[in-house]
Amino acid sequence: MEAAAICNEDNNPPPIIDAEKLVVDLYIKPLRAAKQIHVNLIAVSSGVEITVS
Repeated sequence: MEAAAICNEDNNPPPIIDAEKLVVDLYIKPLRAAKQIHVNLIAVSSGVEITVS
């Protein structure tokens, strides 16, 4: 499976940030068809270091 998440100044320009909103564009290419896709989005404080394992 391939996946990419985009969450930067391109999809979160100042008007979005000023409105206290967040835009996350998630692209998923599953290996085969899926009847359901479950996505967890966990927002953490700005001082938290994010690591991927």
